Parts: sequence; C-alpha cells; structure tokens
Amino acid sequence: MIQVPNICPFKKDILEDVEQHKQFNEQERLRKKELLKQHRMGALAGDALKGQTIESIAADADRRGQEYDPAKAEAAAAKEEEEYLNFGKGKEGSLKAYFKEFKKVIDAADVILEVVDARDPLGTRCAEVAQIVREAPGQKRLVVILNKAVLVPRENLEK
Repeated sequence: MIQVPNICPFKKDILEDVEQHKQFNEQERLRKKELLKQHRMGALAGDALKGQTIESIAADADRRGQEYDPAKAEAAAAKEEEEYLNFGKGKEGSLKAYFKEFKKVIDAADVILEVVDARDPLGTRCAEVAQIVREAPGQKRLVVILNKAVLVPRENLEK
C-alpha cells in the first residue's frame, strides 16, 4: 500500500501511476501463468518440430555428424591435457621476481609490518620474513600486527 501525503502536488497522478503499474504486473503474471500452462500441456513442445519430417531431422543429424571431425576433437583434448600439465611452470620465475621485489622493500624500509591472523597466528606468520629482517643491514624493526583479534577470546590473546 502506497501512501502519498495530501500536500503532494501530483498526488492524484502518482496514485494513478501506481494503480497502472499494479494492473500491468497482474496482467504479466496472468500471461506468464497461461504460457506456463500451455507449455505443460505440450502445446509449445509440438511447435518446435512443426513442419519437420522424420527424414529432414535424420538428414540434419547426418550432416552434423559429418561435420564432426574426430581428429580435431583428439587434438583439442591433447591441447587441454598439455595446458593442464604445464600449469604452474612459470611459477618459479614469478616467485623469483616476487622475492627480488620483497628484498628491495626490506632494504628501503625501516619498519616492516607483518599482519598475522589472531585465529591462527603461528600458521599465518612467516619465519622467513623475520629472518630476512634480522639479517638485513641497518636498524630494521619488525612489527607483528594481530588481525581479527575480536574473533578470539581474550584469554587466548594474552597467551
């Protein structure tokens, strides 16, 4: 139910628009209901094949069968298998590039922030990061930030 204040200058027009919209939605709902009913009764199922004979359907199936090339299908399957087996081969190069950038950041920074999850701090903390920071030249500081601390009981956090 829509309520429009009396002081609204176009109250009558707004209410008429709402009523038209309701009527349109009701007509659409009834049309869809009737269409679904016809579809269930099979009236639309026969329309798709109307005008086609069994011979024309068989000829169409033969034509599509001749277009299918088993050699192309095998080549596509072999290509997919090769892509699957080669997945991750370029990973070593990207890890080296990442480590190189990581070293640049460590060398340039005075303070390094390591964010660990409070639900599993040992599982999310990286010992290699701490070791690299300790071995880095200069006065580097490693600050460990405990994230999502509100999800863990206070007694566990104090440990």
